[in-house]
Amino acid sequence: MEYFFILGRNPELSRAEIFSYFECRGIDFKQILYKENFIVLSFEKDIKLDIQEFGGVLRLGKILFKGNLGNFKRFLEKEEVVPADKFKWSLFGNFPDVEDWLIDKFKKERKKAMIRRGSKGIKNQGGEFLPLGNAEFQLFCFFQTEILFGLVEQDYDYADSKKRDMQKPVRREELAISPRLAKILINLSQVKPGQRLLDCFCGV
Repeated sequence: MEYFFILGRNPELSRAEIFSYFECRGIDFKQILYKENFIVLSFEKDIKLDIQEFGGVLRLGKILFKGNLGNFKRFLEKEEVVPADKFKWSLFGNFPDVEDWLIDKFKKERKKAMIRRGSKGIKNQGGEFLPLGNAEFQLFCFFQTEILFGLVEQDYDYADSKKRDMQKPVRREELAISPRLAKILINLSQVKPGQRLLDCFCGV
């Protein structure tokens, strides 16, 4: 089973966090692809993921197709990629000509499809702007020697993270770090669920 992860503003840090998370839980994985702000990992068996367990992952999902261009066209012809009548969709990755195929496919299915990459995005530490689509359904596609294609299954819930942060007994804004960065640091420490973690600086 293969999963893709759309990474945050510091992809190297997010990648290190993901590796630490699975290593400390004894979950075997193999990196299939790492490019710009996304990574694809292969696992020996299906795993249950919760995106809120990560601080540096914006979106994640399963790879639904892996193969060459011809087989991908056949896959699109026979598979109902998105089970909806009307929807807006966005696409992540590197996808030459794939947009046209998807538009044709959705037209045949009499679905109203709109590509929405949107103006929203983040800047990585190198100053590069990474667009984040604003849509009901988000697809991932990357083409190099073969095509990898998948559907986003989970989005990071910023509201949940902020709510937990604001509920701390004491919160000093000038000394606080973001809840997402704190989560990254916890995962990098490789502390396991149920173990005790000592924050020797108490957040300062």
